Amino acid sequence: MTGSVLRRTIDILSKAPEITRLDGRTQTVQEKVIELASISLGRGSDTPGVDEPLYGTEAGFDSFSLLEFILRLEDEFGIAIPDEDLDPDIFRSINTVAAYVLRRIEEKEVQ
Repeated sequence: MTGSVLRRTIDILSKAPEITRLDGRTQTVQEKVIELASISLGRGSDTPGVDEPLYGTEAGFDSFSLLEFILRLEDEFGIAIPDEDLDPDIFRSINTVAAYVLRRIEEKEVQ
């Protein structure tokens, strides 16, 4: 990850809005992305690290679990992830996914 991309990702994540679950527990977008990735990967409490590769490894997504993860993201955050955004760079790590989700939420709020 280049320095400018990393700085931009950190800047976006530092402004992460909090979301509230029905049980009243508050989580950041990044924490929710970690939870959804763990569920989709079938890892239970073994959560992926924020910079851990989410695909291309034995512990990462396959095509079916990635599709499940995308559907969970859309449902949880109320966003649409268009086909043209199915870019490996977006789904490289928890941080890149969280930054993308935040961008989609902000775009949705502007509309």
